[in-house]
Amino acid sequence: MPVHVKLDTGMRRIGVTDEIALSDLLDAFDECPNVRMDGVFTHFAKSESDPVFTYRQAQRFDAFVEQIHARGFTPTVHAANSGAALDYSALQYDMIRFGISLYGCHPDPKRTEGSGLSPVMSLYTHISNLKTVPAGEGVSYGLRYVTSRPTKIATLPIGYGDGYKRCLTGKADVLIGGMRCPQVGTICMDQMMVDVSDVPGVHVGDEAVLLGRQGNERITADELAERADTISYEILLSIGDRVPRIYEE
Repeated sequence: MPVHVKLDTGMRRIGVTDEIALSDLLDAFDECPNVRMDGVFTHFAKSESDPVFTYRQAQRFDAFVEQIHARGFTPTVHAANSGAALDYSALQYDMIRFGISLYGCHPDPKRTEGSGLSPVMSLYTHISNLKTVPAGEGVSYGLRYVTSRPTKIATLPIGYGDGYKRCLTGKADVLIGGMRCPQVGTICMDQMMVDVSDVPGVHVGDEAVLLGRQGNERITADELAERADTISYEILLSIGDRVPRIYEE
């Protein structure tokens, strides 16, 4: 049975934390010939923003690996997550573990632009209903949004049941007709509403982009993450299984 051994160098999540515990583990490997140490790894806690702490973790990791080699084990060595793989070539060891950068985002949202990464994921749907709501009317659960003018409301068949976060209520835009349109009213489980009053010639069936590019406008995962007070990785991974996937080369 091949296994990879986790070494805790500062993340404090899982893994062997000191030389004595590692020595005991290596003894266990010697006593269990049917379990093979195929790899050894650690995880960097702040590789996107703190080189001092990152190199401190790397020094601890190197000491652990030296101890393992001294006992005659020769596992594959890996440590670099997206931040380390992009910024620290010396810490790439035998292989790297790309995560968020596979989606074209940098783990530091301020550095996505200019990083050489290109977003690869978009999320879109189509308008399912249009209606003009008079001024002074509430929209959606709780009537939290009240129209200040006669407002053309587009309903989209997507909601938090699909992974589009309810906490984005009233904070996000949707691209329709190449224009940014504000999301209005509480986001529902399966539907959400958008103010399309300023979009000329809007129709049922028109494309609505929640994440990605339409015309000259673009909504990024970093933008949605900032408005939802989270990280882009959570935005990207929250999209549910019932949303169809289309893959393009």
